[in-house]
Amino acid sequence: MPKHLTKISKFGGQHRLTIPKLLIDEMKWKGVEYVFLEPHGKYDVLIRRFIDGESLRTDRKADPDGKDP
Repeated sequence: MPKHLTKISKFGGQHRLTIPKLLIDEMKWKGVEYVFLEPHGKYDVLIRRFIDGESLRTDRKADPDGKDP
C-alpha cells in the first residue's frame, strides 16, 4: 500500500486532515462516517473506523465544559 502525504489545514482553531479518496477506496471505507482518533506513541495517531454512528447520536444537551451529566 503506498504512502499518502496530505496537508493539515487550519481554520479558526481547528486542524483538519483530508484522507485521500484513493486511501478510502483501498481501505473500503466509503460508507464510514465516523472514526476514532487515538494517540499512539509520542508522534503518531491511530485512526480506526467506527461504523455504528447511531450510537453516537444523542438528544441530551452538551455541557459547555465537556463533562458528562
